[in-house]
Amino acid sequence: MIVKYPNKLISKAYMKLTRLDQNQSQYDKNSKYILTILILTSLIGSYSALGKPKNVIIQPDDIRITLTKRVHYIEDKENSFKLEDFLQKEKEGKLIKSEEDSLSFGYRKSAYWLSVDIISTEKRKMLLEVDWPQLDRLDIYQLKKGKLIQHHALGDKRKFFERPVDHRNFLVPIELIASEEVKVVFRVSTDTSVKIGIFLNDPYEFIKSDTKRVIIHGLYFGAMLVMLLYNTFIYITLKSSTYLFYVIFVFSHTLIYLHLTGFDYQYLWPNSPFIHEKSLSVNVGLTIWSCAYFTFYFLNLKSFMPRLAKILRKTGLLAAVIGISSILLPYSFSIMILNAIGFCEIILLISIGVGALKQGNSEAKYYLIAAVSYLIGAMFVGLLAFGILPEIF
Repeated sequence: MIVKYPNKLISKAYMKLTRLDQNQSQYDKNSKYILTILILTSLIGSYSALGKPKNVIIQPDDIRITLTKRVHYIEDKENSFKLEDFLQKEKEGKLIKSEEDSLSFGYRKSAYWLSVDIISTEKRKMLLEVDWPQLDRLDIYQLKKGKLIQHHALGDKRKFFERPVDHRNFLVPIELIASEEVKVVFRVSTDTSVKIGIFLNDPYEFIKSDTKRVIIHGLYFGAMLVMLLYNTFIYITLKSSTYLFYVIFVFSHTLIYLHLTGFDYQYLWPNSPFIHEKSLSVNVGLTIWSCAYFTFYFLNLKSFMPRLAKILRKTGLLAAVIGISSILLPYSFSIMILNAIGFCEIILLISIGVGALKQGNSEAKYYLIAAVSYLIGAMFVGLLAFGILPEIF
């Protein structure tokens, strides 16, 4: 049976279907617009999240938190930023997110600004630590709700007793209120190698762990003192040039280690930033010089290798002259030259040791074992200071 629909009914049905199709198309268009807006909003939000520092949340059982990996920083190449300028750069999202447990930039004339936002789940008193004692100028600002509440001017250009906490590293007490955000801003400027490690410590646990570190350092310095006194007595008895230069080497090397760990400034000359600054370059020069002359006498190079012996002595003498002259020269200039001389001497000393061994020198075997171990360690320290090697080494 065939049903025939009136023309008016068909026309009305067709018009309804057309309107439905148009509405569907409009719906699809609206859906596309909404989806596009959502995607763009998500991308903008993600970008903002990358540029905006996130809070470091301190839990009650946290005893030592590495903040370096959570900071955002920027290089101030002209040394012209003020705190307000840095905060504006932070708002503009121009900071770099740190990915390292310790930042190392080598020898730079730039200043570095860093910031981190901290919030604690309960009220706590903690110690903020910057663990590189050689920083010349270190400013630490604490802000709450955009207002500056505390500023500490630190660095080894200032007398040691001006520090808020009597310690070889830079320590600042910080009081955290539950659920209250604290922004900490750091400004670092130094003529030495720029290395920055920032930690937040529970005071009691910090004292416990630091005491253990001090004991280990004390054992090392005690051993070096015994070596120094023992070989001094041997030199006085035998009048041997070998022991004289070995004593100078041990003495200057120990002072270098005291400087790098910050103990020299804490205990030897806390009221003299000038002596503290110059002691490193002077002792590096004396170490290179005494090491060269010790090798010369110990391996009897005048008989075995007269040409290399002459080069070695001149290299050591040049290092000693630059080391003493560094009292008047800029620190960064003198230490970079001494590092270059030191690397050249490392190659020279190993070559001499191998050559002496081939020529049948009986002392060369023991010399090589000791020299290679020490010189490789010294080379790693130099590369770390330049920022060439990562801090993991």
